[in-house]
Amino acid sequence: MAVAAICALVGMAGSALLLSAERQRLVSEAGEQLAGYAQVMAQRLESGLSSWAHDVGLLARFEAFEREPPDPRLARRLLEDLRLRSPTFSWIGFTGADGRVIAATGGLLEGVDVSARPWFRPGLAGLFLGDVHPAVLLAKLLPPEQGGGEGAYFVDAAAPVRSPDGRVLGVIAGHMSWRWAEDVRREVTGVAPRQPAPELRVLAADGTVLLGPEGEQGRPLQPEPPRNGARWREASLPAQPPSILAYVSATETPGRPSLGWVAVAQAHRATVLAPLRPLALWLGIGTLALSALGGLLAGWKAGRVGSALRRVLGSDGGGDVVVRLEQLRDQAWRDPLTGLLNR
Repeated sequence: MAVAAICALVGMAGSALLLSAERQRLVSEAGEQLAGYAQVMAQRLESGLSSWAHDVGLLARFEAFEREPPDPRLARRLLEDLRLRSPTFSWIGFTGADGRVIAATGGLLEGVDVSARPWFRPGLAGLFLGDVHPAVLLAKLLPPEQGGGEGAYFVDAAAPVRSPDGRVLGVIAGHMSWRWAEDVRREVTGVAPRQPAPELRVLAADGTVLLGPEGEQGRPLQPEPPRNGARWREASLPAQPPSILAYVSATETPGRPSLGWVAVAQAHRATVLAPLRPLALWLGIGTLALSALGGLLAGWKAGRVGSALRRVLGSDGGGDVVVRLEQLRDQAWRDPLTGLLNR
């Protein structure tokens, strides 16, 4: 029985070590894959934002916007050309230094004072990129295919228009539909070889969810990102099973504004560890087989010991082994001639 118990303990210890090593391998592999998805998402977002801001900055240098007085019809034609070339722009406008819209795509908001909008003042000072915000003036004016309608969100880019002598004449501003980010997320998850595809989120620089599952937008994501240079960690989100979360910040483009967004990729830990189930089954079978083998060995060994005892005790001593052993012990302690105890 001791041999069988030892075999069982050895099998259980070996199985536990193998399972632990395989679990760590699966989790680490999944964490790095998730970081790869998050990195692609972050880079796509950052490159798109940088390109848009760059386009707005280049547009602001066109001579047509430097005219005094401005030519609204010519300005509108240039703005329409840019919007058609980059459909993710929902609206592009040209305002005067007083904040009144001179020309805009579709003629929307022309003549309206937009000086109170958060992009106008920074746009007068230099190239500006504004974070995601709900549509205020354009939600009801733009069709859904251009990013309008209920629940519309925009990202702003703005740049100053300057005269040849350096005076600020106005601002070129562009609104990018936030639905572009949804399209990027679908593309990244659509090509992911891991199934089910990871859940991707986009966080603002302060940790607020900008893009994610329904009900999370506008709320901080818990738990916090991993530290000490790690890109992923095991964690549990509220009301969700334990997961693996990878966090990747976008790499900023030198000389261009950045919003500091963070892409987060999530996979449920149970899904990642699903391959452990068949391994655990086979290890369990192996442990049982090892225990059975140990029992057989123990039985065989006990049989050999019993045979040796019978040879020592003689053919008539098998009836009561204990009594016969007591007799042998008594003989060993007494002198065979005198019968007295040995000293």
